[in-house]
Amino acid sequence: KALCNTGILLVNGVIKGNGQIADVVDQYLKNYVVDGQEYKSNYKRATNLPANQNFDILEAAITGQDGVHKAVFTTEEPIHVVVTYKLGRPLKGSVINFSLDNREQTVFLSFDTDKNMERLEGREAGVYKAVVQIPSHTIKPGNYSISFNTGIANLEVYLRLEKCLSFAVTLADENESFISYSEKRPGVLAMPLIWDTQQINNEPI
Repeated sequence: KALCNTGILLVNGVIKGNGQIADVVDQYLKNYVVDGQEYKSNYKRATNLPANQNFDILEAAITGQDGVHKAVFTTEEPIHVVVTYKLGRPLKGSVINFSLDNREQTVFLSFDTDKNMERLEGREAGVYKAVVQIPSHTIKPGNYSISFNTGIANLEVYLRLEKCLSFAVTLADENESFISYSEKRPGVLAMPLIWDTQQINNEPI
């Protein structure tokens, strides 16, 4: 901040912000860094890498509701996983999936055929874009990574992108001493369930 008056925020070669240096630095720290750790909110296949001719992933990103790449979320914000992929030929039985992992384990898997089994019957060659929303108050505060797989269900893996995206979830305004889904407590999911409670007897036992 002491060396420049204005700045540009570049993420994988793409301009994500520009303006007064203090504002650009704050944008970087707010959206891409937590406790000194930097996260990767988007992936793009390098042009010098050989493409998978069957089922290739061209781009992937983590965004907010506004579609802007983002790598730091609060528990109150939904998280959008966006992936663009290409089928080089018609495929039957094909599937794309991702796993969400924290530092210790896989939190969950999601297949694009979970709610649409018809996709297993066949897909035409071409480029596709998919958006998956992870609802707010689903995963606990912590550090997460996403890995993608493409292939033929239960038979063959065409491509695996290991931990190509990463992000963090933090608390919003909650006091971690009094909530069940703080990072220090056991469990992998944030489940702020509503307890519908009524007093049914006011007499001492």
